[in-house]
Formats: sequence, C-alpha cells, structure tokens
Amino acid sequence: MFEEMFKTIEFVGEVGELSTVGKIVNGAASVFVVIAFGLSIVSLTVAFVQYTTSMGDPKNIEKAHKSFLWAGIGAFVSLLAFVIKTVLLKYVGVGGMY
Repeated sequence: MFEEMFKTIEFVGEVGELSTVGKIVNGAASVFVVIAFGLSIVSLTVAFVQYTTSMGDPKNIEKAHKSFLWAGIGAFVSLLAFVIKTVLLKYVGVGGMY
C-alpha cells in the first residue's frame, strides 16, 4: 500500500536534481530576493530624494540618513540571502538551480 503511494510521489529525481517541491521553494526564494532587493533600491531612491529636498534642515537630513542606513541594510540582507541560497544549492550539489 505505502509502496504504491510513494511511487506516485517523486521526492528526488536523479542525483544532483531537485524534486518538484525543491524547485518551488527555490523559485519562491528567488522571487523573494528579487522583490526585497527591488524594494531596497526604491528605498534608497526615496532616501536620496529626502536628502536632496531637505534644504539643510538638520531634522530632515537626519531622517534621510536613517532612511539611507535602513535601505542599505535591506539591500545587504537581500544580497546575503541570495548568496546563502546559492552556496547551499552548490553545497547540496544541485546544478543549474541558481
């Protein structure tokens, strides 16, 4: 009974391939990284506009600096997520899934 059930579910293909679930998770992680990095770029742009339109007001300049800081941290984290995903896939030995 269980043998028939497991025959219909493909967990892993040949050595070095991801299963369908692995491909979905990899795709979702890739989409997350792209969206997160895109939002970081938009945040950096907003911070730049805040800085250029602050007209020397120390309060607005400080606000722009904080925006730059958090947008930079967001960009770093999203790039770090991409690197971790890529390294883990290489470590597992899955080719062509970057």
